Parts: sequence; structure tokens; C-alpha cells
Amino acid sequence: MPLSEYARSEYEEDSEFVMSDEEDDAGPEHPSELEPHLHRQSPPIDKPRLEILDDSSINPSLNSANQVRSPPSSILSNDAAKFINHVDLVMNKIKTLESDTRWHRVLKHRTGVQVYAQKHAKTIGKAKTVPVFKGVGLIKGYSPASVFAVIGSSKLWDEWYEDGNLVENLSDQVSLTYMCMKAGIGTRTRDLSLVEKVEATAEGSIYFCASSVDTPRVPIVPGRIRAHIELNGWVLEPIKLPESTPGASTTATKVTYYLQVNVKTFVAEAVSKRYLARRPLCITKIDAYLQKYGSPVQLEGISDVEAHPRQGGTRRSYSRNFMSVKQLEFPKEVENVDNGPASAPTSLSSRGMRSHLSSIGPFGQKARARLSSAALTPTLKRSDPNIRKAAKSFQLESPTTANPLPLPKPTQPLLIDHLKPNQESYNWNSISRALELFNTYLKDSTTNQQDWKTVENSHDSVRLCLNSQISQAGQKGSKEAFFQLPVVKSETILDNAQHPSPITPEQVSMTILSNLAQQTWDQNFHGYSKLGAQSHQHRLLLNTDNGFDQGTYLSTMRAVYPHLRDESMFCFDQAVFRQAAEHQAKRSRIVIIHHSIEDEEGYLKRLEENKDLLTDHPGVNSLLREKVEQRLLSRIDVSGWVIESGPSSDQIRITHLTALSLNLKNQRPATTSQTAALPDFLPRLVTSNIASRPQQVREFIREHGFSPGFVRWMNGDIQYVDDHSLEDSDQMSPGIKIGQVEWRFKKKTPLPSAQTALPSPSIKVGPGANQTCWFQWSEQMYPHGIDLTLEPTDVAEVRLVAEMKNTLQFDWKADSQSLTDSGMMIKLRAKRIHSIDSSTPDRVLLNGSRSLATVHVKLDPSRSKVKKVVEGHPGLEKDSTKKVNGDPSRGRSSASSPQTSSIPGPSSPPNNPVNSSPRDVAGSLASQKGSKKVAQLPQQQQLVVDPNVAIIINEHIYFTRSQVFFFILCLGCAYVYGRFG
Repeated sequence: MPLSEYARSEYEEDSEFVMSDEEDDAGPEHPSELEPHLHRQSPPIDKPRLEILDDSSINPSLNSANQVRSPPSSILSNDAAKFINHVDLVMNKIKTLESDTRWHRVLKHRTGVQVYAQKHAKTIGKAKTVPVFKGVGLIKGYSPASVFAVIGSSKLWDEWYEDGNLVENLSDQVSLTYMCMKAGIGTRTRDLSLVEKVEATAEGSIYFCASSVDTPRVPIVPGRIRAHIELNGWVLEPIKLPESTPGASTTATKVTYYLQVNVKTFVAEAVSKRYLARRPLCITKIDAYLQKYGSPVQLEGISDVEAHPRQGGTRRSYSRNFMSVKQLEFPKEVENVDNGPASAPTSLSSRGMRSHLSSIGPFGQKARARLSSAALTPTLKRSDPNIRKAAKSFQLESPTTANPLPLPKPTQPLLIDHLKPNQESYNWNSISRALELFNTYLKDSTTNQQDWKTVENSHDSVRLCLNSQISQAGQKGSKEAFFQLPVVKSETILDNAQHPSPITPEQVSMTILSNLAQQTWDQNFHGYSKLGAQSHQHRLLLNTDNGFDQGTYLSTMRAVYPHLRDESMFCFDQAVFRQAAEHQAKRSRIVIIHHSIEDEEGYLKRLEENKDLLTDHPGVNSLLREKVEQRLLSRIDVSGWVIESGPSSDQIRITHLTALSLNLKNQRPATTSQTAALPDFLPRLVTSNIASRPQQVREFIREHGFSPGFVRWMNGDIQYVDDHSLEDSDQMSPGIKIGQVEWRFKKKTPLPSAQTALPSPSIKVGPGANQTCWFQWSEQMYPHGIDLTLEPTDVAEVRLVAEMKNTLQFDWKADSQSLTDSGMMIKLRAKRIHSIDSSTPDRVLLNGSRSLATVHVKLDPSRSKVKKVVEGHPGLEKDSTKKVNGDPSRGRSSASSPQTSSIPGPSSPPNNPVNSSPRDVAGSLASQKGSKKVAQLPQQQQLVVDPNVAIIINEHIYFTRSQVFFFILCLGCAYVYGRFG
């Protein structure tokens, strides 16, 4: 959010009310003033995120000594009744002000938020009058409940807020709270003793009010000035917008903010009024936060103190879908449980506040699943050197949960073979260990349930498991600057019955791996990497090991200023394991693994040995080198996905598990302790965002369809780079939602003549043989068809696959005349066909052509019954029960092309193809020995620092040289005036 949100250039004053005692002649408020909002393009609804609010499970070492805690005794009944009566009067006054028409507009923000005022408004129970201000704005794409969730999480957006906590609940809707506000320039820290109340109407509106009260339960804190607020309130009303574009969200919330404060200060009244008049502009900050990060969802099964907004959370009594902490065995008495698997929600309203909600539940205590005692802490650690020995028995085919998927009915569609992971790459040993660690955690979450805190929502078909014991054990032996987050496992079910066309695990994996799609469904966690004026997507490809989905990437986690002042940067290896073709008819299963090596010097070693390959893009190299040398990289201990389905099941299970270590070396202020720690709410926020990923992937597919892309990629000289927003698109995030995508490819860079050729991840094909790939798109995302543009046009022959729906076959031509320049970038652009009149019977256009040739493919499930041969691993050759993924450099797929067989070239070894599934990898990894390898680093994007930027606080807050110079000049003038004036 820009620092200049309240800058004078951002709004205009419509009257002199805030500066003068003269009444303004401006007319009263008219509802029509908000009408322009209704015609702007509405961003699609971003789903609320899960939020974990158990501090002990995140960081037990943190305490709350700085919070104002109430004594053990309860408030006397007469005091409670007095406070409840007082807050009822405040609520009634807000409802009266809502219908009052005697408002005069004083400010108008560029975003459309307007501020009104009444100069002479009476205070409750007193004869004097104090000005009251009202801010009105429209937040598109979010329901009142989602907006209220962010309003309650003051730490996320309120610059005034510093600290606070719940003192006591006085009734189901009324609570006594304490809040501390930050000190401004020339002022002291102020705190508040508040009584608050929340109401919800049957129409879905939410009313919230707060007012200051005096009570010994909230004693005066030395060094802080006790402030007084007459009235502070919010009114959130649901609004339905007209559908501006197909698929656009029609949900919106009208936000009204009221503020009445009797400022007692030596500052001139005109100045204080102007200051208070700008306070309602906080609506713009809430809107900006929602549009970028979405709204958190509160979980049940936590204490009231943890759930309160002053703890950085929202009131769980007003959350949309209550998720209770339960045991993994699913007790029968649980509400909404059935005999079958949980189904996904049928509408967006299932994740928002119900319109028929007529009452708000109590704040009563809920049962909590306790973490095991220290004596039961498992010995499993992230950095345990013996983890591979303990993980040998854990196979990827083991169930990821205690409840296996139902038995299959229909047959999974057969696909051509896919390239195998490259075991000759630098990162193979790292990926091998990460795969075993991933399996170990999955197994431990089902067999060692006492150490995993489980949260589930049967309505949304979401289950979350949290293990803080492993992170606590690993924290003791970790580096000083690293903070280890708990191991988080979450899973959800994607129900094909709710989709017009069945979704396959391959299509789900495309949505997960898509760089552009992840910017949408994972925007709460990842952010853009900005250096100067150049913006990059959160994932930059540094090196590809198999030409498609295995390689090394650079990624960032968004900053949470001021607690995480800078983006946390990760350098990690990725590998994808797919089921072999012979097993597709039985079961489809895909495993994605991410892992950062502990010895970061290994990344520099790759750059040194391959520095000639990336000379055109030194920005990425220099950035990574700087982070490694300064020891500023955060680490993905292990992160992975499992996408699986039974052969006859209508459901796909999506499981995600992550263990992160954040590097705090460059995050903490210089005055704080050197102990690696984070504020209480921040680990909850990060962990909850991670836990919501499977649910967000499912919701993305349900709303927009799966991300278009390549479901099968075969070996060859053409290498996949990534997907991006269209170059002529001014908005990146919505691009994928409306089908605007650009894919980039590059011909493999030949090694320098002086360098010895290494085993290549790509097969060697004879003359005339093409590299075949399959491309698929979703009818839901492209209802009238897809319009594709390929540049250059002669680099591939594109045909329709007759046996598969919405599938194109690309036969790449690496010897094309257009690719004589090794630096040539191939681009494939996709847009929607906007009307049925512009479409074709096949619903696809390619470079303007309305007709494409058709290719027929015969796929025999028994084709791959061939002898498994593993070269270079004598131990594995003797053991016929062990298999490994085929090394693409030593063999080629048996189905290299449905049309043209790949004829071995003169230098190709006559090895039989190796076909194996991801589940076969774990058993053989322990016996593999690492060998020295040289990675291939293709040229990628450049990161450039704008030389005009002098100070960078985070991705949104930075100062240019001219701004810094002007600020210093002002300080100098002020000093001279004070010294000699």
C-alpha cells in the first residue's frame, strides 16, 4: 500500500468545515454519489483464508507480558450492566446517524471514498457537542463478513494500532477490551479502555461500535496517556453489483465508518479537525488490503482471548464457516458429518456470511485439541542426518490420510508418456532427501496423531494438520537468524460432480505449477519481487534440469511491514513425479516436491560453473549471489503436493504439506533482541495462508476452470520457460481469470565447444523426429473457444487430438529456420473467443486459422510392459524389486510421439526405456550416490534496480532521491528557523 495513501494529492476538500467554525453551504449527502462505483469493473471474489489462532502451537516461547491482563475476579454485575447499557446507547446512536441527512461532505478520496461531517453532534449523556465524521466507501468483491474479518485484524492495516487484547466478555455480543495506539511525532503513546458490541441483521449487514469507559479492570499504564473516544463504529451492508463482464463478481459491501472524538490538546482546533477528518479514509486501506491479500477466516475451537481482534484475529462468532478442532477419527456426534466423503461447497455463498443469518452465536468456550506433552515430542527433526534411514519404509503410495478415496468407476483418460525426472542434475540428491522427508511427514500425520493438531471443516471439505513439536525441536538446533514455522499439512477434495467436464489430476497440477495462476490463488503468501521500476512475478526460473517442470527457482514471500520489513526470498529446487503410463488406468497420482539446500554455496557453485550460459541476464545472478553471500535467503525445508484420484472416483484429493524456515537476519530492527522471533500474530498469519492453499486451488478451478497449459511434455530441444501475463495487459492478476496467458519457450542453449558435453535431460532424436507435447484448456475458462497465437509460426505443427477433448498436439521443430538464433524466445498467447459467431466447430483458432488438422492417437495400456534397466546403479540392477525413474539422458520414452517414432541417432545409447511411477522412487533413493554434475542455466529475466530509488522499505513503500532530498531540506529549514528565527 502506498505510503501516500492520505497524502494531500490523494483527496480533495469540498469545504472549509475542518478548518473554520463557519458552516458549509454544501448540500446533504445523496445516495447517488456512490453510483459511479457500481459501474466499474469488479474484481472477482477472493476467498477468505484459514487462520490459526493458537499461539502456543506456533511459538510457545513468546509471552504476552506487555499486554494488559485483567485480575482473576469478574466485573461486578452492576458494572457489566452499566457498560452494556452504555454500548447499547452507542449502537442506537450509530443507527440514528445512519438515517440522518444533515451531513456535509468535506473530503473526497481518489478511490471514491467520501468523508462527511456534522459539526454540532451531541455526545451520549452529556450536554456538549463534538463534531462527528462519517466515511463512506464501496469495497468490491467481498461480503460484509469478509470485510469485517479484516477490520477486526487491526494489525494488518491500521497504522495507528500498536497493541491490544480482550479483557472480558460481558455478554454474547459485548466485550471489554484494551487498545494502545502508536505515538505520533511530538506526542506520547495513547491507550484506550473500550466497550464493544457487534450485531448482524437477517439481510447480512454487520454493525460494530466501540466507546471508551472507565473501569479499574483496565488500569492506567505508566508512560501512556488514557484517551477517550465518544463513538467509533462501522456499518457494513451487502451490495449486489451488475455484472460488468462475464464471470465478474457482483458482490460488494458498502462500508460506513463513524468517528466522534473530543480532542483535548494544545493543538489548534482546526488542525485536530483536519486530522480527524482524514481518519475515515482508512476505508481505502482496508479495501487495498482485501484486493491484494484477501480476507482471513476464523477458526472455532480457540479461546476468546486468542480470537479477539486485539490479538490480531477476528471474532470467531462472526466467521462464516465455523471449523472446530476435532480428533482425526471424526467422532460420529460431529455436526454435518455423513457416511460419504465431504463434498465441496456448491456456491460462493458457502464461504461468505449467510444472508439469512439472524443471530450471532455466543462467545462460549469450545473444546480444544491439546498438543501432546514434551515427553511425547517425536524425535523427528527437519535437519536430522539420519532421516533417510528412518524414511525407507515410507512410500508415496501410502494413503495421505486415514480415509482412502472410494473405489474407482470410470477409467482415467490415457495420455502419452511424459518426460522423467533428470537424475543427472545437480539437485537430484537434494530432491531425493526432500522426497523421503515429505513421505515421513505424511506418514507421521496419520500414525502419530497425538502430535498433530487437527482442524477440519466438513462443509468445505477441508482438513488441516499442524505439528509445532517438530519445529520446536528443530528450532533449538537451527541457525540463529532462522525462525522455523510449524509443519502444516492441509487437504481438500475436488468433486468432479460440480464441474461440467471432469477435471483430471494433470489439470490440477497445471493450476498448481502455473506461475500466473498461483499469483491469483496464492496471493496472500507470495508477492511480486520489485527492484526499481521493473516488476517480476514471484517465481523466476534460474535453471531447468529436464526442460519442463524440474529446475531451480527464485521466489519471494510478501513483506508484512513493519514486522517483516523485506520480502523473504527463497531459492529452491523443484521436481514433479508422475504416474507411469501403464498405471494410468488404475490410478492417477502426481507428486510435486520443493526443497532448499542447506548449503547455499551450492547455488553459487552452479552459477560459477555455468556463468557463460546466463550472460544476457546478469541481474538474477547478481541478486542471488548477493543474498547468498549475505546469508539472507530463507529456506523451504520441504514443501510438496500430492494430487491423486481413484480410477473410478469422481473426486480428486489435493494434499499440501510445508515446512518453512524464515531468515530474520535482515528483518528485525537494530534495537531489538537478536533472538529469532516473530510477533504472535505473524506466524499465525503466514501459517494460515499456507494452510489455505489446497482450498484456494479448488476454488480457483471451481470458479474459473483449470489453468490452461501443457499436460504432457516430451524430451527434445525446446524447453519450457514459464507462463506470464500478456505483454499488452495492464493488469496481471485478472489475466488468467479471463483466459489471457502467454507461454514462453526457448531452444536449448548449446554448450560452448570447449566444454565437455554432459548427459542431457533431453533425448537425442534422429532426423525428422519431432518433440511432441499435449496442450489442454478448460471450457469453463474459454466458453466460446480459445484464440491462440504462436510466434514464430513455423516452430511447431499444431493439430487437434481426435481422441481427447480440448487437446492440441504440438510437434516442435527445433531445426526451424526461425530458431537459428539461440536466444530466440518462442511465445504462445491465448485469449478468449468472445462470441459463438467468432468461434469454430472445434472452438479453437490458431494464428487466425479457423481449421486445424486432426491427429489420431492409439494408446495401448499394455504398451509399456518392457524390461526395466537401470544403468549406472549396479545395486539396483541386482534387486529386481527396486525401481527408479528413468534417466532421460540414458533412454527415451516408449511413446515419444503418437505419430512419429523417435529413431535413435548415431550417438544415442541403445537402452531400453525405463518406466516407473513416483512411488517407486522412494525405495531406491537411499541407495543412490551423488555424483558431480553441472547444471544448465538458461537465460532468464533481468532484475534491475532503479537508480532513482534511494530508500526501499518494502515492495510498496520506497523513496526516490528527490523525496529524500526534499525531506532533508525541510528538516534543515526547520532547524535554521528554530535556531535563528
